Amino acid sequence: MIKKSFMLLIIIILIINTGCWGKTELSDLGLVTATGIDLEPDGNFRMTVISITPASFGAKGEPEKSNSWIGTATGKTLADARSNLNETATKNLAWYHNRFIIIGENLAREGLGDVIDFLSRGRQFRYENKILITPTSAYDMLTIPADVEKNLVVEINGIVNNMKEQWSEVYIENFKNILVNYCEEKSGFVTGRIYYLESENTTISTSKEEFKESGNEEKQRYVTAIKGSAVFKEDKLIGWIDGIETRSYMLIKNKAKNGIITADYNNGKESLSFTFRKSKSKMKAEFNEDNISFNIDIKISGSINALYTGQNMMKEEEINKMEQALSETVENNIAKLMSKAQKEFETDFLGFGEYIFRRHPNHWRKIEDKWEEIFPQIEIKCNVDVKIENSGIVSKPIVN
Repeated sequence: MIKKSFMLLIIIILIINTGCWGKTELSDLGLVTATGIDLEPDGNFRMTVISITPASFGAKGEPEKSNSWIGTATGKTLADARSNLNETATKNLAWYHNRFIIIGENLAREGLGDVIDFLSRGRQFRYENKILITPTSAYDMLTIPADVEKNLVVEINGIVNNMKEQWSEVYIENFKNILVNYCEEKSGFVTGRIYYLESENTTISTSKEEFKESGNEEKQRYVTAIKGSAVFKEDKLIGWIDGIETRSYMLIKNKAKNGIITADYNNGKESLSFTFRKSKSKMKAEFNEDNISFNIDIKISGSINALYTGQNMMKEEEINKMEQALSETVENNIAKLMSKAQKEFETDFLGFGEYIFRRHPNHWRKIEDKWEEIFPQIEIKCNVDVKIENSGIVSKPIVN
């Protein structure tokens, strides 16, 4: 009996001890928060990551400062490049908290097939990862020092969140939706454009001051910016659309929550800026033998926030003229985007084919094989109705 009790005690001790085997301490982890992917001239892939070591607690129980690390490595495949990061990484890299995938233009123009395959197989990559395309290289993008925040990823995340609440000049797609587009072989899609620009501003932040002390003078002049979007045909980058074109895209797709529209007014002599808070879009297709046309109705409501004219907002006729000017501006912007889609890109990234597929499946089966030739010929009629709900704090012009 004593022998059995002793053996049972030994087994319990072994179980308790083996429970800690393979345990990774928090301080041993490098949490990757952004991943950049490039295609090198020799055909190899380059992977660049920004990772942080979670803050630990000191002897007095106070949290210590977390550390940021930038690593880069190349490989014949993306899995190879990821593995080669371990050559210089002092922490165990984990991608569970990765937020952004930044892809260089060279790779994007060759196609995202390898990237999509790699991300979909990686258990640590989440479907919510935001995909951003840069006209330079992802390596250059991720080695730009943060301008205000302590960490570049925190800065990018702040810009993205700010745009989501107050802007409609960039549309950032997540990996899940890009994967769906790729698997369903849709015509195209749009996602955000990230870049850096030269700045002579004397913004001072701790991170930039520390970077200045490191002796890297060249990149001190640059700041991170996000505006406009990248347009893909299937999985290949074919061009860019600017901020106004992106807003037109979002209005058509019923994705624009808010934004600012500036229009010429009073026969082009004056200008006004309008902040919209609501927008709703409806699309309808019409078929006449081989001819296809789409009617798009967009309703927008908001308020005037800048009026560079001496007109009195108390007069209903003046409000009607302003609404008309704003409506025509949006219609013209959408017409320019449609011309770019049909004539320059020849790509249905706006989803007209998908609309026919879902709403008129029988007709889609007849034209599916010819859609690429049909799309540039379809007629688009857009009617925009802008309503000024109020004129802001004041109704009369401050300056006459």
